Amino acid sequence: MALELIPFPISILFVVVFGLACIAVLWKLRERGKIYSILFKASLIIGILLLVALLFSIITGMLG
Repeated sequence: MALELIPFPISILFVVVFGLACIAVLWKLRERGKIYSILFKASLIIGILLLVALLFSIITGMLG
């Protein structure tokens, strides 16, 4: 009983907050070096792609 997983909606919330925190830290560090700028842009692109995939799956689930 002590090793239960976090319930589904709350676990998604944790992942979203962690991802936004990572993007915020990379946004603050992007002026200090080129690698931080590259990582910020890459994380932003990955985040946008995941958001589009999520929206696409929700929309196709509603239609089908």
